[in-house]
Amino acid sequence: MRLVWHFVRRGQTCTSTRSPEQLEDLREQTLKLIARIQGETEFEARPSALCRWCEYRARCPASPERDASLPVWEDEVQRPAPEGPTAAARDGAQSAALSDQLALPLRSDVPTAGG
Repeated sequence: MRLVWHFVRRGQTCTSTRSPEQLEDLREQTLKLIARIQGETEFEARPSALCRWCEYRARCPASPERDASLPVWEDEVQRPAPEGPTAAARDGAQSAALSDQLALPLRSDVPTAGG
């Protein structure tokens, strides 16, 4: 796999290549991260410079711009009680389902750096 970034403003082109093994490793890491994110139930506020672009800042308990007349968004979210399979079993099942959804065929028609 050959990745090419074109920086038009600077007139630069950067190229990077990945082997099929590297792509498979990345795919596995991505699936694990997706499963972990989907399994989360707590999303605590982490104030940063990005907060000024956040559409939830009027309801965020950590925001200095919080509107006290509005409930914080966590108060409106109804979370289901944890039940069913363990987190590890659930993550494995989610990972397998995501793996089917993210089946990325490797294209052999894409030229590599050497040819």
